[in-house]
Amino acid sequence: MQLDKESNEIVLKFNLPDFNFEDIEIKVTESSILIEAKNVDENENERENFLQVERTNRDFSYFSNLPKVDPEKYKVDFFEGILKIVLKKK
Repeated sequence: MQLDKESNEIVLKFNLPDFNFEDIEIKVTESSILIEAKNVDENENERENFLQVERTNRDFSYFSNLPKVDPEKYKVDFFEGILKIVLKKK
């Protein structure tokens, strides 16, 4: 996680290479942020008289208190496994 504090905004960056954007949930209040991501991969290998199932669960959770921000005015970008969130300070 990388945190950049600029004059009127807070920029959070996370490296989440094993997740898709659809796996990520973001909740912002005036004084906090919660980010959760869940991903399940399932692979089946079927042969005669044999079935192999591999399941991988991935979880990510981040919570932080923030200086006062506007919970309605934030931007989210997700590109090549990097989640970037820009929050506007009040």
